Amino acid sequence: MGKVQPYGRRRLRVIWREFLRENWQVIGIVAAGFVGLAAATSWFSARVLPGGSGYWIGFTHASLAAVFIGLIGLLFLVVDGSAIHQLRGAWGEDNTRDVLGTARRKRLIWGSVDAIDLVLGDIDHVVVTRNAGVVVIDSKWRSDGSGRDARQMAAAGPRAKRRTEGVIGSILTRERGGHRATTRAVDVTPLIVVWGRAQRAISADARVDDVEVVRGRDLLDWLKRAQGEHVERDAAAELIGALETCRATAGK
Repeated sequence: MGKVQPYGRRRLRVIWREFLRENWQVIGIVAAGFVGLAAATSWFSARVLPGGSGYWIGFTHASLAAVFIGLIGLLFLVVDGSAIHQLRGAWGEDNTRDVLGTARRKRLIWGSVDAIDLVLGDIDHVVVTRNAGVVVIDSKWRSDGSGRDARQMAAAGPRAKRRTEGVIGSILTRERGGHRATTRAVDVTPLIVVWGRAQRAISADARVDDVEVVRGRDLLDWLKRAQGEHVERDAAAELIGALETCRATAGK
């Protein structure tokens, strides 16, 4: 199965397509202006630098293309206020996913399933650990270094836990209706992982409303220290497989 993109990145693609559809005329005019500028630059370079114009023309065209792409991207972020929010969310989820990949290679966890879409919301990461049950992670990216919205961020923890418990409960119900059920109920621990400047305002072992809030750079250490319910290999493999199936069939 291919890599599943974070919800924020998938939502960003939808917003981007809507932006292009609604502003194609303006983008076309800007593009025509850049093409005209590139043509004028080429003509001028050929006249002034006939012997060495090839390199200069290539450099100029590449620079104009980069400026054009950057300008359209900046216009997109300015026009749609939700775009930067979705982009930051995708950054946070990508960073957490990278750490979880390292944790798996270091044998700290059995594995994780990312970006599970549900009717009532989404789950960023469900992590099946070796010695701490299931950890459900909600990734956040915050540019505000004051940490003023720590309580708001922590509120996502219980919601993610309820969603994960509901998904696992549904999986167990289906399995127990069949011929075997090696997966049993496991403890689910909510965890908020914060990336960006807001990490500066979060202390080690921070807890808000009984939900742990961890700096992104400390996530790997947190997984090393986490202790709780031991999860057997077979149960972990079955649970991860069922979660991946749930993700693949969600919304179908």
